[in-house]
Amino acid sequence: MPSPAFAEMVSRLVEEFGLSLGAVRQGDEGIRLATLDGFLYEFVEDPAAWPASVAEKVIHETPHGARHLVVFSPLPLSPSTSSSLTNSGATVIEGARFGELARSLGLGSYLGESPPAEVVPDRAPRLPSAELLDTILSRARVWTQRGVPALALRFYRQAVELKPEFLPARNGSAGALLGLGLVPEARSSFEEVLRLDPENLEARLGLAAVKSAEGDIDAELADYERLLLEDPDRTVVRASLVAALLEYRRWDHARREIHEMLRRVPDDAQLRFLSGIALTRMGDKRAGEAERSAARRLGLPFERERVLCEQFGLPAPQPPAIVPPARAIPKKRASGRRPRSTPRTTKPPSRKAPPRRPTRPTPRRPRKGQ
Repeated sequence: MPSPAFAEMVSRLVEEFGLSLGAVRQGDEGIRLATLDGFLYEFVEDPAAWPASVAEKVIHETPHGARHLVVFSPLPLSPSTSSSLTNSGATVIEGARFGELARSLGLGSYLGESPPAEVVPDRAPRLPSAELLDTILSRARVWTQRGVPALALRFYRQAVELKPEFLPARNGSAGALLGLGLVPEARSSFEEVLRLDPENLEARLGLAAVKSAEGDIDAELADYERLLLEDPDRTVVRASLVAALLEYRRWDHARREIHEMLRRVPDDAQLRFLSGIALTRMGDKRAGEAERSAARRLGLPFERERVLCEQFGLPAPQPPAIVPPARAIPKKRASGRRPRSTPRTTKPPSRKAPPRRPTRPTPRRPRKGQ
């Protein structure tokens, strides 16, 4: 059974996430929570009690209404267990990442850090102050950037519950749903934002991404172009259009849009390299190589070049040669006598004194009477 301290930490996490619980079960393997929004959370205190066989059982026994499984563990799970979970589409927060989450929520003391945790049975309700909303939104964006939409969604929804008209949180929540593959829910969330603010650019871009996930590529591209007709200077929209065109291998159209962006930022190394890729794929290898060489001169990192070549099916670039530092060559002293103006650096050798001649001993005079 989970220890009282672990159960208390789970309770605090549930409070910090703002979860609406539908069912709770506590067993030898850990604590299982099912939420009303269709998520299943497994909190594992001892990974030894959670081998791959238990993970498979949890995956297959997930209730039909649960749309996503999230597993938490303060200690790392075994590689086979973690692999089995991630391959099934579950989100795994274990080890160092769990510790980072606990510390960001002020719960590091439950992991053995000082000061010891204080149990607060009845916490006063928190008002939706601007500072609190910014804190929650910052947490959500951190986990979005780290590719954990299941955690980001929890914080975005917490912010929405505190302030329903807070559109950045609503857009973030819709994006997290899309990241989890919950496309219909993401569509309805973006459409809700547009009902509140019909000109909201982030929601309009999000709805275009939803159409891509639904397989309607032409509708996605039409949305981007419509936004650019309204305002050609929307850089984020043109960047989304370029990314989509490159993904769908529409090289000619992509090259035109990249050229338009380079007209504004001619020294962008990555755009220059993407231009070279589009030209190469259009059949103009010479011009494509010239553009890629220009990108290298502008400072495109080798690792980024390698990733782009792999992404678009070009041969891997050769790593830059490591040139050893040149050794300093000592200067050769010129032959001949030193000029008189040059001061002496050493004392001239002193003359040796002539050896002293040995002296003869003085003869002693005889005393009287001898």
